[in-house]
Amino acid sequence: MKQTDTPINITSKCNSNCIFCSRLIGEDFSDPKEKIPGRIKRQKETISLEGGEPTLCPELFKWISLAKKGGTREIILTTNGILLCNVNYCRKLIKSGITLFNINMPSHIPELHDFLTGTKGTLKLKLQAIKNLISLGQGAKTRLTFVITSENYKTLPDYVKFVKKNFPEIFYIALNFIKIDGRVRKREDLVPRLRDIGPYLEKALEYCQENRIKILSDGLPLCYLKGYEDRAIDSHKIIHKNPTFLWEKRQHANCADCSVNALCSGARKDYLRLYGGEDLKPFGKREQEETMERVLKKYSDVLLLPITEKCNLNCLFCSAKGREGKNELKDILAALDQAKKGLIISGGETTLSKDLFEVIKEAKNRNLFVELQTNGVNLYYPDLARQLVQAGVDLFNINLPSHVGLIHDKLTQTSGMLPLKITGLENLTALKASVRLTHVINALNYKELEEFVGFVSNNFPKIKYIQFSFLKIMGAAKSHPEIIVSYQQVSPYLLRAFKKCEQKKIDFIIDHIPVCYLGAYKRRHADYLKSDKQQNGGDSSYSMLEKIKLKDCQQCSFRGRCYGVRKDYLDFFGKEAEVKPFKQ
Repeated sequence: MKQTDTPINITSKCNSNCIFCSRLIGEDFSDPKEKIPGRIKRQKETISLEGGEPTLCPELFKWISLAKKGGTREIILTTNGILLCNVNYCRKLIKSGITLFNINMPSHIPELHDFLTGTKGTLKLKLQAIKNLISLGQGAKTRLTFVITSENYKTLPDYVKFVKKNFPEIFYIALNFIKIDGRVRKREDLVPRLRDIGPYLEKALEYCQENRIKILSDGLPLCYLKGYEDRAIDSHKIIHKNPTFLWEKRQHANCADCSVNALCSGARKDYLRLYGGEDLKPFGKREQEETMERVLKKYSDVLLLPITEKCNLNCLFCSAKGREGKNELKDILAALDQAKKGLIISGGETTLSKDLFEVIKEAKNRNLFVELQTNGVNLYYPDLARQLVQAGVDLFNINLPSHVGLIHDKLTQTSGMLPLKITGLENLTALKASVRLTHVINALNYKELEEFVGFVSNNFPKIKYIQFSFLKIMGAAKSHPEIIVSYQQVSPYLLRAFKKCEQKKIDFIIDHIPVCYLGAYKRRHADYLKSDKQQNGGDSSYSMLEKIKLKDCQQCSFRGRCYGVRKDYLDFFGKEAEVKPFKQ
C-alpha cells in the first residue's frame, strides 16, 4: 500500500490546551529534526505540517521551502489558526507555498470553544484568521476541522449553519470523531456514543447537502452516514489503497453481515474497546447498490461508459444484455465529466456506434487513458483498426471466449466469426497496438483453458496480456444455466493455465472469482493488482460494486485485497457458494 498523505510533526509546542488533544501535556512527539528533510523529500504528493502548533516552530518556513523546492504537490498547514489573525503572517505563509490551511475549530460558540481548547477568547482570533485567508483569495484552500466530542455534538447543525452564513467561501468542513488517545485517555467521558450523535449528524449533513457545503468525515462508520456515504474519507482511502490512519479503525463482528463492508473501515478501535459494537447497524442488500454507486461515482478514477446497445454477436454470457443506458451523444459526452484518469468504452459492440470516434476524441482532449472494449469482429477491416489506433485508443480489450471454432460459434450464437476476430487481432498487432484478450470462463470452455494459452502464444506472440474473467451470472447468462460453472470446478484448470502463461511469458490476471481459489497465484487477482498499482486503465471500483464478502471472508488474511463473491454467483448457488480463507 502506498501512503500518499504524510503528517510531519515539526514541534510539540502549542498555544492551546485542548481537552480532546490526542497528545499528552509535556510529551515530546515531534519528529527528529534530522529526519524531517528526508521525509519531506520522499513525498511528492502531499505532506501535512503539524504539531503541537506548527506556527510556533522556528523552522516552519524552512520546511515549507524544502517541500516546495522538492516538488511536493500539496503542502498542508494543520493549525489552530491563532497566529493567522495577523494578515501579514497569512500573506507570508501563502507566498512561502502553503496550498491548504486546515484550521481546528471545535465550536462556533465562544464559551464552548474556550472550554474545549482550554483558552480564553481565542475564537475571535480564529474567526479573524479565516476572514484574512478569504480576503487573500484562500477561501477555497481553507478547511475547518470539527472534532466531535460529547460536549459539542449537539451543536453540529448550528455549527454548519454558522459556517455557511459567515464563511461560504471555505473549501470544506472536516468532521473528525474524537480519538481516545493522549489527554482523552483520562477523559473518556468526552467520547460520545454513535447512536447519540446520529440524529444531530444527520441534520448537519442534510443542511450541508441542501446548501452545497462540502463536508468530509473521519472515524464515522458508513452506517451513520446513510445517504451521505460519499462523505467518508476512509472510503476514498480504501478504494485507492491509501492506508493512512486506516489502522486506527476496524470492523466489528456485526460488520460481517453488512452489504457495504468492502467500502467501510468500521469504527475506531478505541471506540470499540470502550463501547463495543452494539451501535453499529449493518446495511442490508437493498441499500447496497445505491450506497456503492454513490461512493464509487465520487471516488472512482475510471469511468465505464456504454455507448451503444447494438451488437453483431449474441453471446450466451453477455452481461450487457438488457442493460439500459443513455446512448445519445450529448448524454455520453456529459457523462465524461465523471472520468478522472481513464475511460472504458463499452457496449454492445462499440465499433457499431456512430459516435465512437467523437467519444475517443473528447476523451483524448481531456488526457484520459482510453480502453476500448470490443468483440474484434469489425477489426477484420484494416482501415478501421488503423483509424482507431490513430484516434488514440490506448488499449484494445478483445473478447475471445474460445480458440475452437465450434465452441466459439456456440457461445456467440453465430457462425464463422472466429476467423474474422483472428484477422482483426493480426491487424492490431501489425499496428503495434496494445491488446488485452478477455477470456470469459464458463462451462463450455473451462476445460480448454490451458490449450487457449498455448493457442495465443503460438499465434499471437506479440500479445502478452490475458484477462481471465469468471462468468457473470447476469444478462444473457441468466437464461442459459448450461454455461454456469462453479469456482470449485474451474480452479484446477485455471491453475494449470496460469502455469502455462508463466512458461510462455504471458502476463495474466483473473477477475470475478475469490482470491482463495487462486492458490499460489493469489496476487494475480485483478482487484489486488488494479487497486495496488492504480493503473490508468484499471480501476477496481466496479468490481467492488458487484461483489460481497461472506462471513468467512472476515478471517482471511487477504480480505483487504479481495472483495469477495459475486452477488449474482451467491444468488445462483446460495449456500453452496464457498470461500476458503487464507491464514497468515
